[in-house]
Amino acid sequence: MFMQENSKLIMMEKEEVWKVLLKLGIPTTIGMLVAALFVSVDGYFVGNLGKVQMAAVTVASPLTYVITGIGLLFGGGSVYIAKLLGEKNYKKANDAGSAIMDTSIIVGFVFSAILLIFLQPIVKFLGATDTDMVYAKEYCSIFAISLFFNLFNVTFNNMLASEGATMYSMIAMLASGISNVFLNPVFIYTFHMGIRGSATATLVANLITTCMYLYYIAAKKGAVKYNFLNFKPVREYYIETAKVGVPLMFFQLLYSVSLIITNVLASSYGDACIAAIGIETRVTSLGFMAISGFTKGFQSFVGFSFGAKAFNRVKSAKNITLILTTAFCLVCSILMFAFAKPVVSVFNSDSQVVSIGIKALRYYSITFIGMGVIMVYSLLFLATNQVKYGGIICLARQGLILIPGLFILKVVLGMQGILLAQPIADASTVVLIIFLAYKVSKKEKELLLQQVKIYHEKLQN
Repeated sequence: MFMQENSKLIMMEKEEVWKVLLKLGIPTTIGMLVAALFVSVDGYFVGNLGKVQMAAVTVASPLTYVITGIGLLFGGGSVYIAKLLGEKNYKKANDAGSAIMDTSIIVGFVFSAILLIFLQPIVKFLGATDTDMVYAKEYCSIFAISLFFNLFNVTFNNMLASEGATMYSMIAMLASGISNVFLNPVFIYTFHMGIRGSATATLVANLITTCMYLYYIAAKKGAVKYNFLNFKPVREYYIETAKVGVPLMFFQLLYSVSLIITNVLASSYGDACIAAIGIETRVTSLGFMAISGFTKGFQSFVGFSFGAKAFNRVKSAKNITLILTTAFCLVCSILMFAFAKPVVSVFNSDSQVVSIGIKALRYYSITFIGMGVIMVYSLLFLATNQVKYGGIICLARQGLILIPGLFILKVVLGMQGILLAQPIADASTVVLIIFLAYKVSKKEKELLLQQVKIYHEKLQN
């Protein structure tokens, strides 16, 4: 009975590494791509309303990354749960999972409430101008409610990955994405809701995913049995969650902060610059989400294998994932560079927006080749208790390198500098990872030599 109910755990323990990675990674990749796609669909429909409306939605976009960052904080518990499952400590996995999900629900409610109460000053802080303030407030007043459900979805999506249930997660995200595609034109044009229609479509789409996840929990379909009434806020659960979740949260929050700074700096060049950057962000998020989806399955597998002390499987997973993600990034880079003009033009026909958007997309495409390296090593370090190195990577790319770079490059190169800041930060992060990987490899070799020396001394004695 146990074998049948937990076949996914047996798969992670016994099956060939490359097969497990594909089974975990492909469904998650599809789901994440659909999620990114419906963000792009939002941009397409809103972009047709005008560049001011597009700028208003771009101003609100950092809120998504903030809530995703909080979701990743709690979702960091998925690595801890994967390790518990690898150790076959199922009761502790149940208790920890329930505590983490309950806490995320409480935080999500508080976040949405604060956003609704202080809507105008928050929107102003995010970079809204006098021309797009009204639209930004209209959008965010509805969008704030959807963020509550979004936090639940991001957290539980990670939890599903910890037990290998990526197929169900993909189905839930597909349902959300497809419904959003159909509901956007209905609410915007048929019901004449304008920009509020786009926010309403996002709210309904997130709610659909939440309902599907609640059904999964109620039906007790997974290896982890969640009980929201069994709230045991044990200190260990949060410490272990924070080890992985805090670096991932800061990675996402710093991305949000960098977007806010980018929007504020770009606002001095007008709504066209803000809109162009918003388009570039939506397009590049497709490739980024695909990599994130595949490496999410990789992270869960590494956490499970590390907990089961199957270190050879961890090493094999790293090598295979590096090859696959780098090949994918190379293809994406070529496509983004070659088809920048038609892709940007789909979102907005304004000549100034298109001109700036082409530059932004092509600059980003050059360094996107290294995105697989960044994602694989940051998650590998976090999942194998090398939190310091994983944290350094997460803080460096979007914070320590990018944010100062935005200010410096704007002063030196103007608008061009704003567009070049992210590609330069990505290239610098890859160089940093090469250094850290070499340092870790050197330490592992030294440790192995010490173990061999101790073994030979025991034989001699």
